Amino acid sequence: MTSVGPTITSLQNPGIKRCVKLRQRSHRDEMNLMLIEGYRELLRAVESGHILEQLYICRDLFLGTNEEALISRCSDSGAEILPCTEQVFKKMAYRDRPDGLLAVAPQIRHSLTDIELGSPALLIVAESIEKPGNLGTILRSSDAAGVDAVIVCDRCTDINNPNVIRASTGTIFSVKTVECSTDEAIAFLQKNGIAIASATPHTDTL
Repeated sequence: MTSVGPTITSLQNPGIKRCVKLRQRSHRDEMNLMLIEGYRELLRAVESGHILEQLYICRDLFLGTNEEALISRCSDSGAEILPCTEQVFKKMAYRDRPDGLLAVAPQIRHSLTDIELGSPALLIVAESIEKPGNLGTILRSSDAAGVDAVIVCDRCTDINNPNVIRASTGTIFSVKTVECSTDEAIAFLQKNGIAIASATPHTDTL
């Protein structure tokens, strides 16, 4: 049976305040934590072996019947299950229509040396992506294409941004995502003999 703590009813609860702070990149980086909200996103995180520290739940906001099974999986993997009232959950949630599931987890941190190259290798390199939604879309497409990894160069948006997680529908957990500089990415591709094809909307050359 899933073990749960007492229902959180206070907006002043320290854990709730921490979740609100984690909306901001500076606090995410300082604490090396991220927020994962939503059933699909959490399911992909759990299936990919990403460890959750806490899972906040609000059963009054659940949209389906599969949430309890996911909660059990999270609990079995070591996550602390913390029920809370609808008012408290909506204080933490960043979605307009939250579905009652929000987790705190360590940030995604991969390096170029973590990439396992296929034969032939297929990588997507995304440079200076500004909008979280655009990066999430790239991650979804990369997951569908079965790439070995996505390399995010000279980042303008944080890959651990809750809106990147949401826009990717959790595929950021199934696609290895690495951050580095453009120079480091090019050196890695050249070292491994990977052909480079570039594309940009700011050109007249086809």
